[in-house]
Amino acid sequence: MDTIKQLDFTDEEIKDWMDKVDSLAASKDKTDNKNANPEFACIVLAKIYKESTHTSGGSTIYIYATNMDGTISHYDIYLNAMLRYIDNPNNQLKVLVDSVPKLSKGRNAFKVVKDLLKVDKYKDRVQLKIVRSSQREEVKKLAAEYLRESHQYVHFAVSSENAFRLEVNPISHEATYSFHNPEKCKTLIDLFTKLYKGEISQNISDLGITEVKLRHPQEAIE
Repeated sequence: MDTIKQLDFTDEEIKDWMDKVDSLAASKDKTDNKNANPEFACIVLAKIYKESTHTSGGSTIYIYATNMDGTISHYDIYLNAMLRYIDNPNNQLKVLVDSVPKLSKGRNAFKVVKDLLKVDKYKDRVQLKIVRSSQREEVKKLAAEYLRESHQYVHFAVSSENAFRLEVNPISHEATYSFHNPEKCKTLIDLFTKLYKGEISQNISDLGITEVKLRHPQEAIE
């Protein structure tokens, strides 16, 4: 049976992080903030989903990740926020990964997204692609061009509702984030769109992947 990581919401530090993120989301401050640990990261990402869930006309969240099987991708607060977001029939989720994770004992975001693609009510609103191995250097070049700064590693989540988290270190999870930065969000959405089209990426289904064992995603909500 898949296991899901849980945050200890009685921990004072975690409560402080959640209060900070709630306060930033409620403000109109466009300042980019920093975080550098996976627990704080999943709180930020869950908040991005929550802030984008009930918008008039629906919203789109774009995710570019290594493989959606890292530490963050196993936390219940992150998975549940993703599922509640996509349960709104007006919302869309577009995902791009660098690679397909090896079969994992724990439940992760990659399995959830793969599962959503098999369910009629979700499959038309969820997309999943992988970067072609021959195009990884081109991805770095494009990221440097669009962001006007060079990093060995760039992954991000961005919402059409002007919230984003941009990670530049996979070990420390060093990242910047904001809930009110339309200019940065437009840049990241433009970059994602460029990576998603043409020869840079391809549909996961084109690879004929069958080894990922799945369960119905609704179970993670209940």
